[in-house]
Amino acid sequence: VCDALEARRSSVADVVEAGIVTVAREALEAASAGTEAIYVSVDLGVVEGVEDPVGLSASDLSVALGIVTASRWAGADLCGVVPGGGGRVPAAALAARLAADVVIAVARQRA
Repeated sequence: VCDALEARRSSVADVVEAGIVTVAREALEAASAGTEAIYVSVDLGVVEGVEDPVGLSASDLSVALGIVTASRWAGADLCGVVPGGGGRVPAAALAARLAADVVIAVARQRA
């Protein structure tokens, strides 16, 4: 489906090979081309230990979100927060941390 839509995608292997900073910057460049701002939806189900056994690390997701929120972004949401989920990383705690990062980014933009 992604190929048919000519959609860009990156895998965990891409992150391991190139690093989250490079992958996030390339994704941001592609997503923001020709736009005034972007909206990002963060699915916590992609984090290793939340729902995905081989997903992104929580710190990689935090770094990527920081790169996006330092750019031309209009808003964000967090999804995939499952209360009492069976993973070893508590999704609600991760969501709270990332939401705080977004609030800080908004404050920086308005300062």
